Amino acid sequence: MSYKSDKIVIVGGGSSGWMTAATLVKCFPNKDITVVESNLIPTIGVGESTLLEFNDWLRYLDIDIKEFMVATEASFKFGIGFTNFVEEVDKTKYYIFGQPDLKDTWNGMNDWYLLKLKNINLENKDFVDYYYKHSYAASIGVNKIPYEKSEHLYPFEFLKDTAFQVNAIKFAEWLRENYCIPKGVKRIVSTVSSSIEKEEGIDYLILSDGFKLSADLFVDCSGFKSILLGKVMKPEFIHTKNLLPNNKAWFGPIKYTDKEKELELITNCTGLKNGWVWNTPLWSRIGSGYVYCDEYIDDDSALEEFKTHLNSKNMIVYNPNRTDDMEFKKIEIKNGYYKIPWIKNVVAIGLSHGFLEPMESTGLKFIHSAALALCKSLNTKKHTQFDIDIFNNEMTNSYESAFNFVSLHYSLSKRDDSPYWNYLTSQKQSKEIHQEVKESFGKNLSQIYVNWGYIARTNLHFQHIQKEYPYDIYQNIEIFEKIRRKKIQNAKQYIDSCPTHYQYLKEYIYNE
Repeated sequence: MSYKSDKIVIVGGGSSGWMTAATLVKCFPNKDITVVESNLIPTIGVGESTLLEFNDWLRYLDIDIKEFMVATEASFKFGIGFTNFVEEVDKTKYYIFGQPDLKDTWNGMNDWYLLKLKNINLENKDFVDYYYKHSYAASIGVNKIPYEKSEHLYPFEFLKDTAFQVNAIKFAEWLRENYCIPKGVKRIVSTVSSSIEKEEGIDYLILSDGFKLSADLFVDCSGFKSILLGKVMKPEFIHTKNLLPNNKAWFGPIKYTDKEKELELITNCTGLKNGWVWNTPLWSRIGSGYVYCDEYIDDDSALEEFKTHLNSKNMIVYNPNRTDDMEFKKIEIKNGYYKIPWIKNVVAIGLSHGFLEPMESTGLKFIHSAALALCKSLNTKKHTQFDIDIFNNEMTNSYESAFNFVSLHYSLSKRDDSPYWNYLTSQKQSKEIHQEVKESFGKNLSQIYVNWGYIARTNLHFQHIQKEYPYDIYQNIEIFEKIRRKKIQNAKQYIDSCPTHYQYLKEYIYNE
């Protein structure tokens, strides 16, 4: 059977609905696209982060970076920091964006592994410092913007290797008013009361005012409710509670105490006894939240634990009264995804398809990657079941990969100070997760493995490396060490001469 897609109805606004609409209208300016958006459903507004793929999406839509940043109160993001994840009290580990510097190495990243074998006291952070030399710019207390291309930071390129931290509510509003509607997307302010089905899927929707809305394709962007895919098409839901048990979060906006210091270049994640806290610094405020599992702590106790953390010296700037004027909200988290996101003429994008806790900032990535994949499937007069199957396979692989990757952040931990962490680091957890990721070892997971001290304890890996080197292996390593130290020194000197994150945003983006 083949399907048309000349008329598309998107149910739900927010980031998911308007990002999808923007992508579709850019790819198909002649299609009839309508967004049904309720003004009664409250927005969450936790503050969101992007990954590097988001930059490609912005470029595809021809969106001006400065205009986008000002409209969304955005700041820059070089990576993600993890504090108190390996041990109850430990240094911050960094997962830095960009490509590694493999120039002047004998055998790529294996040079550092062998150097670690020779000098077991070499800190694991040294791995990131060398291969991702711009990581120093994002270090706590540094926060510098190396905006000009420099040989000392090769191969880092500002903007290309930098993501963003944004106000997702303002982002959705800006896309709606300044991109989608001017390009012809129609908006209906209403809610969906029910739907009438037919053999090919949904025939039409009945809105709250009785209006009947038909379409060739219905895109479900209704959030956790998943009113079209989940409630009408009813595919199997894959629960991931066994690997990611966190099911609730307290969150609230934080006023800056010292903007120069607190406007970090990373999304900072801090492990607590029953979950973890995120800090997402925007230009106007810091978005913060505590993700936890209510099997190990009740809601009121979780809020107190969150407040205690925010008022403590664990924060970049100590402010014992930080939470006095904060407003806190609570949300429930539904970790998992529908096995089949596109059935007949209904396709789900965003939370209506699935959700992964926000540790690796995958929320917006799932949206724009699904929207672009949908455009590929619709790039003919009619699409077939084969096109639908390709989309479903791509989205399922994307979710499964992300779930396994985030699960590693827990299974590699050595924390044992609470029942929560004991469960996450249990033998059952470790066995399940490593069965999934073992084929990816040494490829896209190098940073997190080394940061968590995993490769440093794997003698088998070192033995494999030694076999790949020539006879004069240690002489080559000595040369590598001298070059490495000089590169790190030059990179730090250059970065120290650059403006801070706050100074750069103030002068070049916000013109204040």
